[in-house]
Amino acid sequence: MSKWQKNSSTENVDKSLSCLEVIWNFQFSGEGHVADILLGAEGLPGELFSMAPNSEMHKVLDGALDLARRTPAILAQIDQDQDVVALHKKAMRRADAQWRASHTACLPGLVLPEATDSELQVLPLEQGRPRMPAEVAYVFFVLQGYVGSLTDRGARDLLRESQTVHAYLQSRGQSFPGWSTILENVNAISVATRSSIMDAQLAALRQDGLDDFSEAVVDSTAVRANSAWPTDGRTLLGLLGRAFRASQKLSDFGLPNLPKHWVPRWLDRLQGLLFRINICGGKRHATRNRKKYYRQLLQTALKVLAHLLPHSIQRDPLDEVSLPPSQQALLSRLWEGLRDDLISACAVYDYTHERIFEDKTRPANDKLLSLGDPSASFIEKGGREPVIGYKPQLARSANGFVTGLIVNEGNDADSTQLAPIVDQIMERTGVCPAQVTADDGYAVQEVRDQLLADGVEKVILCGSKARAFTAEDEWDSVVHQAARRARSAVESLVFVLKSMFGFGRLRRRGLEAVRAELLAKVVAHNFYRAVLLRGQAQAEARKAA
Repeated sequence: MSKWQKNSSTENVDKSLSCLEVIWNFQFSGEGHVADILLGAEGLPGELFSMAPNSEMHKVLDGALDLARRTPAILAQIDQDQDVVALHKKAMRRADAQWRASHTACLPGLVLPEATDSELQVLPLEQGRPRMPAEVAYVFFVLQGYVGSLTDRGARDLLRESQTVHAYLQSRGQSFPGWSTILENVNAISVATRSSIMDAQLAALRQDGLDDFSEAVVDSTAVRANSAWPTDGRTLLGLLGRAFRASQKLSDFGLPNLPKHWVPRWLDRLQGLLFRINICGGKRHATRNRKKYYRQLLQTALKVLAHLLPHSIQRDPLDEVSLPPSQQALLSRLWEGLRDDLISACAVYDYTHERIFEDKTRPANDKLLSLGDPSASFIEKGGREPVIGYKPQLARSANGFVTGLIVNEGNDADSTQLAPIVDQIMERTGVCPAQVTADDGYAVQEVRDQLLADGVEKVILCGSKARAFTAEDEWDSVVHQAARRARSAVESLVFVLKSMFGFGRLRRRGLEAVRAELLAKVVAHNFYRAVLLRGQAQAEARKAA
């Protein structure tokens, strides 16, 4: 090694040791945390530690941690949510232990005290395996909303390789958790807690002067459920196949499975017929052949139902075996799911037969549209491509923050949602907006009059329906015209939410889980929007200086 190399190596070691000494002294001096160094400085070439870059993710995470410091109730609520999940698991373990004790003979002369009802109702958490700290769960909740998912492979790779995330975890003495641990703790954060986080976020934004929430623009959008596009044949095959697979899992609980009979062969035949139906389009005699194949498909499906239905009615596996409560709950869910699938398959059989052979159609609300998410609905909005999913209502402030989010089951008319979302805006922000703008889908004169009576100064509804009951001078006013032009800003909000935060395609299923997922994405968007506005303000200040 040359002299120059030796000197360069020595300088690098000295620099690294100096960095270590600064971090060590700073950590134990009581003046702050290592995160304030790791998340607040940029790395230099040759340093032992790779500092977190000054990226947007870093700034979003910094804003999230600042909100947690300013609002300690956030972490307290997350901790309570984790307690609820832990207590549920402990109660199940306690019930299993009591079941095993009741089925185990005691030693002669040994009398064990029985737990009282009050002891069973109050289960204190004791020292056990360390769980994820509430702050770490909160950070991954924000990151889930920021990257759009914690189950997508690309998002996982991004978080795994993120210097910002690793610097934060190292500063807390944490290693990168397993993905199942992350998902379990993030999903434990209830919708109520997520809503409280959004409320605290909006309060902080107002306190910092980033928005006064005096204006709101309301609109709805369609989001796709975590489900494939349904067809009657595929839905029928999916229900029967899932019910049959469930019938073959009884052996996991020490019970005999339902007889297979010819069901596997019938399911294979259904798959083949479904393929033939799908390739009929555009060919000669397509309608006639489709009817022929559908007749064979329904006849085969009827054979499966005729075999499985009597067994599901005559048997009740819960009466056949004594199991620990946790296993009994799993068996109950399995059997209820099997019965529900068979009942749904009968309904699909009926309306498929009506559609193909009787030319009768039923409304979408009377049909099963998703095997994985029964809460999903048929959403057709503004002449655009229809989707199977949900139609959330969004409210945007003047500076681009989401101040209201309503997610209901079904395809509710926009006109019924204007008053509820304005009420939510006032509840979340503590401000009665001076001006509310919405498109023609929300145009109902009674609702407009009610909002004006409730204290909203201007309710500007755009479109031909609204013009019919709006005074001419008010419609032609400068304020009204400016509001109509500015209404398109909510479209840009929807675009950003869908393109950057995965708002348009859901990863979770069920109404409550969907609300939780969309709240996470809205919270992350608001942090991101705050970063942009602060950056713009700093740039203007530097330019003015």
